[in-house]
Amino acid sequence: MNKSIVLPQLKEKYAREGATNMAKPKITIIGMGFVGTSLGLALQKHKTNFEVVGHDKRSDAHNRARKMGAIDKAEWNLISAVSDADLVILALPPGAVIETIDLISTSLKPDCVVTDTASIKQPIMEAAEKHLPDNVHFIGGNPIIGRPPLPGRDIELPGSDAASAEVLEGAQYCLVPATQASPDAVKLIFDLVQTLGATPFVIDATEHDGLQAAVNHLPWLLSSILLDTASKSPATQEMRRLISNNFLQVTRPSAFDPAEIRDISLKNQQNLLRWLDETSRSLEKIRATIAAGDSETLGKYFNSLQDTRIKWQAPVQDEQAETTSSALEEAGKNRFRSLLFGNRRSR
Repeated sequence: MNKSIVLPQLKEKYAREGATNMAKPKITIIGMGFVGTSLGLALQKHKTNFEVVGHDKRSDAHNRARKMGAIDKAEWNLISAVSDADLVILALPPGAVIETIDLISTSLKPDCVVTDTASIKQPIMEAAEKHLPDNVHFIGGNPIIGRPPLPGRDIELPGSDAASAEVLEGAQYCLVPATQASPDAVKLIFDLVQTLGATPFVIDATEHDGLQAAVNHLPWLLSSILLDTASKSPATQEMRRLISNNFLQVTRPSAFDPAEIRDISLKNQQNLLRWLDETSRSLEKIRATIAAGDSETLGKYFNSLQDTRIKWQAPVQDEQAETTSSALEEAGKNRFRSLLFGNRRSR
C-alpha cells in the first residue's frame, strides 16, 4: 500500500480548475478530542499535498492539537474552518454531528466531501440528506478503535492526550455512503481509510446501528449502571480500598464522553431498549439460578461463555480481509455497486 496520501481526486480537481501552485487542498477536522486528534496525527504522518485545519468549540482543544502536530492550523470560527474545505471530518458526538451538519450546510463549497466518526449512523444520514445541498457529498463513517490506557494509569481518560497516529492501524472502519454521494467522493474516503491503515467495511446504516447497540452502546450503559450501583453503597470508602482491575476494566466505558453516551442512548433508542430487555431477562435467569444454589447449571453457563468469548475474540484478525471482501461483494449487488465500482461521473 502506498503510505502517502496524495488525494489524487483533489489534485486533479485543482488542476482542472486552474488553481495556482500555491493552492493546497484543505482538510478540516471539527472536534479535536481523542478521535479527531488521532485522525489529524495519522493524516500528518502520511501527508503530501494538503493542509489540515482543526476546529473545536473549546479553543484549548484545537490549540493543544496544533501543538501536538495533529493540525497545521487552528481555526476558532466554525464557518471559517469549513469554508473552501475539500474534505470535512466531523469527529463529534452524534448530537453535535447533526447540529453541525445544519450549521455548515450553506458554507460548504460545491463538491466538498463530508464524513463523520460517530458510532450511530441512521439519524446522521437522515440529517445529511435533509440539510446538505445536492452538490455536497456525505459518507458516514465510524472507526472501530480502542483507547489504550495511558502509561501509569489503570483507566484511560477521554480526550486528545491519548491520541495517536497508530490507533487506526488494523481497525475496522465502517462506511455508509449517502445514496446520492458521487462515486469519486466514496472512493476518496475509501482510499483514505485504507491509506491510514484501517479496513473499510461498507454497511447499511440500519444494520450498523442495530449491531452497535449490542457490542458498543450496551456496554456503555451496563458500565454506567454498575458504577452507579456500587457508588451508592454506604460502604463506598471501604469499597474503594478493594477495587481491583476487574472493576476498572468493566467500568472503563463509563469514562467516555458523557455527551456521546447520552446522545447514543436517545438516538439509538429502539435498538438499545431491545438489548436492555434481553439483558434484563438474562439477569433474572442468572439471579434465579444463583438463588437456587444450582452449581451444575452455573458451571455449564460460565464454561459456555468462556468458550464463546474465545470464539468471538480469536477470529477477528483472521477474518478482517474476508469480511471486507464479502461486504464489497454484497455491495456490488445493490446501490453501493454504482458508487464503488460503477459509472465514475459525479452527480
